[in-house]
Amino acid sequence: MTLVVGLLLRGSLVEVAWQSLLIQGLGLLSVALFCHHIYVKGQFVERGDPALSWCVIAWGLLFWEASGPWMDQLLSWLSLLTACASLSLTLQMHRQPTTSAIQFRAGALAAVAICLNPQHWGIALGLILIQINTRPSILREWLMLALGGAWGGAVTLFLENLLNSTPGSMTMAYPSIFSDSLQLGGSMVWGALGLLMLYREQSNKNLRMQNSRMNTVVFTGSLVAGSCIQIGFPIPWEGALHPIQASPALALPLAFLTVNLIPQWEYHKRNSNRWTNALFWFFVGTLLVLFAQQIIR
Repeated sequence: MTLVVGLLLRGSLVEVAWQSLLIQGLGLLSVALFCHHIYVKGQFVERGDPALSWCVIAWGLLFWEASGPWMDQLLSWLSLLTACASLSLTLQMHRQPTTSAIQFRAGALAAVAICLNPQHWGIALGLILIQINTRPSILREWLMLALGGAWGGAVTLFLENLLNSTPGSMTMAYPSIFSDSLQLGGSMVWGALGLLMLYREQSNKNLRMQNSRMNTVVFTGSLVAGSCIQIGFPIPWEGALHPIQASPALALPLAFLTVNLIPQWEYHKRNSNRWTNALFWFFVGTLLVLFAQQIIR
């Protein structure tokens, strides 16, 4: 319902081509469903609920403002989906006797995602940080991660040349999040509050849940952080840096952080807390205000 209403409002109030509207809607829905799969199967929580997919859609609608060929928009969403598949694989490493096969596939998918959209190169950094956090001293798995990345990149570039296409041409135009102080302030406040809630709940979770939660936040955060540094950056170094762009990729870390602000359904039924409810509805109201402000602007 949130996705349909958001797309209808955007289509009616802003001049948007129907191809772009369709691609954005299907892309956001697909990413939300895949993130829900990670949320449940990766044991981000004890019992899954639709809260995470709603957060992805809500933040995705807020940061969706792209202009460019429809093919570039399609490749950007395919890149995000492939990045989610890579993350889903890495969350399976907990207490496995060997993760060489997992590392190879995760590295290959990450390379494919980066080839589809080079702005998402931060997922490579995310995989490295996850490896350092979970299995830092096994050289064989580091090697398989690198080989998987090389293989996935080589295959993607070969298909690109075969089809004579230009994936990841980087013609997408996203505004800087720093250009809107209200959007920036709201995102930072809710992201920081969600991170605080995540750390507060960590001690009550088992080791697998702790690793899944932290690895997911690190991976999605690296995805966004990487978009702030251009590949092939010029000299001086300042020319390589640019502010965070309000792309749908930013919805992923914010969703996995702010989902902690939404009361779990089972707990809510057993122990209703008016302060928790008030915080949730204030969060929902903030997103509605930011979305309306973006459309009016």
